[in-house]
Amino acid sequence: MTTQILIDNWPLILGVLAVLATLIAIMTGRRQRVELSDPDPIVGPTLARVAVPDPLPPQLVTAPPVLAAVVVPPAGPVDDLRRIKGLGPKVAARFGELGITRFEQLAALDAAGQAALDAQLGSFAGRMARDRWVEQAALLASDDVATFEAQFGKLS
Repeated sequence: MTTQILIDNWPLILGVLAVLATLIAIMTGRRQRVELSDPDPIVGPTLARVAVPDPLPPQLVTAPPVLAAVVVPPAGPVDDLRRIKGLGPKVAARFGELGITRFEQLAALDAAGQAALDAQLGSFAGRMARDRWVEQAALLASDDVATFEAQFGKLS
């Protein structure tokens, strides 16, 4: 009878033995010995000192300028800002969210306003200066299509 029970339940018994063998191996396994750099029993190990840089002084931590103070409300109908070379529909939509809907507004930005706007463009940051959007907007605002096409290419 007991032999029949062993024969019928051999997978279960084998699994229990494997778990027991694993537990014994874990409990009696080799332990890693850590050597201390200073084996003095009275003082103990010495700790290495790490230089931690001081936080930035408050005058260096500045928020980007707020664009709302720079943007003048538009007068007249909205311009198609996508006419500016390098300015696609996503940036035009972002400009609309920020209140810039006319070429005159973009052309009137000073250096601080350009920096404030550039800081709010996310992954398009830096494109305004690189693609000269303010210069293009100034030419389009003044309807100087000939100069625009001579400098930036044909308008589509």
